[in-house]
Amino acid sequence: MDQPIRCIVADTDREFTLELVPGASLLEGIIEHPEIPIDSPCGGSGICGKCRVRIISGDLHAPDHDERRIISSRELEAGIRLACRCVPKAGPLRVETIRKAAESQIYSRIEPRSYASPRFHAEVLELDEPSLTDQRSLLQRVSACAEMSREFFRPSSIRALPKASDGGNLRCLFDNGQAVRPLGKDEEPFGCAVDIGTTTVAAYLVNLLTGEVAAHRAELNAQGRYGADVISRIRRASESGVSALQKPVVQQIDRMAADLCTDLQVPLETLHEICFAGNTAMMHLLLGCDPSGIAAAPYIPVFTRPLSVELSQLGFTRCAHVSGKLLGAVSSYIGSDITAGVYASEITSSQEPAMLIDIGTNGEIVLWDGSTLYCCSSAAGPALEGATILHGTGGIAGAVCSVTGNKQEGRLSWKTIGSRPPRGICGSGIIDAMALLLDFALVDETGAMISPEEDSSGLIIATDHGPALAVVDDPEHPVSVTDRDVREIQLAKAAIAAGIATLLAESGLQPRKISRIVLAGGFGNYIHIPSALRIGLLPGEFSGRIETGGNTSGKGAAESLLDRSAAQELERIRSGAVYIELSGSKTFQQRYIEEMLFPAAEEQGAAVGEK
Repeated sequence: MDQPIRCIVADTDREFTLELVPGASLLEGIIEHPEIPIDSPCGGSGICGKCRVRIISGDLHAPDHDERRIISSRELEAGIRLACRCVPKAGPLRVETIRKAAESQIYSRIEPRSYASPRFHAEVLELDEPSLTDQRSLLQRVSACAEMSREFFRPSSIRALPKASDGGNLRCLFDNGQAVRPLGKDEEPFGCAVDIGTTTVAAYLVNLLTGEVAAHRAELNAQGRYGADVISRIRRASESGVSALQKPVVQQIDRMAADLCTDLQVPLETLHEICFAGNTAMMHLLLGCDPSGIAAAPYIPVFTRPLSVELSQLGFTRCAHVSGKLLGAVSSYIGSDITAGVYASEITSSQEPAMLIDIGTNGEIVLWDGSTLYCCSSAAGPALEGATILHGTGGIAGAVCSVTGNKQEGRLSWKTIGSRPPRGICGSGIIDAMALLLDFALVDETGAMISPEEDSSGLIIATDHGPALAVVDDPEHPVSVTDRDVREIQLAKAAIAAGIATLLAESGLQPRKISRIVLAGGFGNYIHIPSALRIGLLPGEFSGRIETGGNTSGKGAAESLLDRSAAQELERIRSGAVYIELSGSKTFQQRYIEEMLFPAAEEQGAAVGEK
C-alpha cells in the first residue's frame, strides 16, 4: 500500500500537518480541517479559482488545463496554484494559505411583530397538598391542574419539578394551552430561530414570553468549503456520505445556540425549542437525510412537510435537551426559507399583487396575484456572491461593496466593508460595476467589454485575463472586473430576470401591476437598487415599489416560535403554493431571452445583452 504524502500547511502563525492519500488533491486534505481558511465555492471542480495556495516547496504534478485557464503565468511563476488541482507526486510538501479568515458582514437583524394570540405564556399552578391519605406523585398533581404536553414528561422537566415546586405552587411554561415544562420563579424561557442559508447561518435567541429578540449572531455556513451551491454539496454528500455534510452544520448550530445563551448570561437549560428554516437541501442535510433526489430529474425530495425532531438524534450535544422543529417547504427548490419569508413579509395578507425575491445562488421568486401564490427557482449560480468572479469575494471586511465613477475624469470611487483595505469585490459592488460599464458605454450591445485601445477614459486595462475594468488601481491589491466576469453576471442576471418574467407571464400580470416587491436575504439588503434596475436584474417598471425585507427567513422562523396561528398559516402558504418548473416553460424563456436579453443595437443601453 502506498505511503501517505506528508503536507505542511502554514496559515499566518499556525501550521497544520496533513497526510494525503497518493493521487488526492491538496484541497481534499485541507477541507477535513475546518480551522484552515480556504474558499472552495465550486466544490473542487476547478471552476471558481478561489482555493489558491502558494507552494513553498515540494514535488507536484504540472498544472492542468483548468488551472492554466484561471491562474496566470505570472502567478504560476510565483508558486500560486489551485489546491483542488494541486496533486503532490511525493512528500514532503509545504504550502501557505492565501485567503485568510476574515470578519464577514452578514445581515441578521430582525424585528418580529406583536401577536394577538401568543403561543407561549407562563402560569402558576396551585397544586393539591400531599398527605398520608393522598399519595399521588408530584407529576400526578400537576396533571390534575393542567393539560400536559408529552414534552413535560422528558427527564429534564421531571428532574426540575422538585426545585420548581414552591410551597405547593408550580410556575409552568404553556405552549398552545398545554403545560410543557416547569419554570423557576424568575426564569425566562427562550427559543432559538435558525436560518440555515447555503452561504450563511443566522441564529436568533428569542424570549418566548415577551417576543424580544434578545441576541443574535451569524456566521458563514460551515459546509461552505464543500461548495458554494447546493448541487456541489449534494454531490459531496453522495461521495463522502451525508454525515460529512451534516456534522459541521449541526456542530455549528449547537455551538451558536449555546454561545447565544452564554452571551446573554442565561442558563442553557432555559432554551426550550429551536425552529429551523432553510432551503430544502439544507433541511435534508441537517436531518442527515440523503438529498440526492433533489439534484436529479424529476427532483423529488424525501420530505417537504414540517417535522418535529429530537435534537439529540441529530448529533446536538450542548442543546441535546431542546426540541426541534423544521418548517415545511414547497418543493425541492422552494424551501422553508421561502415559506417563512412569505409569512414574515405578509405579502399574502392583501389582495394586492406582490412579489418576494430572494437573490442568491439559487434565486427563489414568489408572486402573489391576490389569490394564488406562484413560485419558481432559477439557478443564478454563485457569481453574485463573488464565487466565479476573478477578484470576487463574499461580504467580508475589505470587500469593495460600492462603486461610483466619473467617465470624464477617468476615475472610479469605491468603498469597502468596514473601511478596510480592499481585498476583493462582493455582490453589491459587482452590480455597481456592471451598471457603470453600461453608463460609460464600456461594453457593446452583446455585453462584450471594449478593448483598452477603444477606451478614451483609461478605465479599461489589459490583464492576463483579457480586458478589465480597473476598480481598485493598486499594484499590491488590484481589484478589477474582467470581460469573463461580465459573462458570469449576465448568466446570473438572466436566470433571475427570466424567473421574474416567467411568473409574471404565468399569472398574466404586467410588472406595473405589482404593488410591492420585497427583496429578501442579505444580498437583497445590501444591493443598490438603482444599479440592479440599470442592468435589468429587476424590471425597470418595479422602480419606486421595491423594499428590502432583511432576513425574512429568520424572521419567519422567529415568528413561528411566538405566534399561535403560525403553524396553520405556514401550512396554508406551503400547501397552496403553485410551483412553476422553469424547464417546463422553455418556449417562453427562449422567447424572453431572444426579445429582451438581445435587444436591437439602437435600443441597447437599458440592459446588458446576454449570451
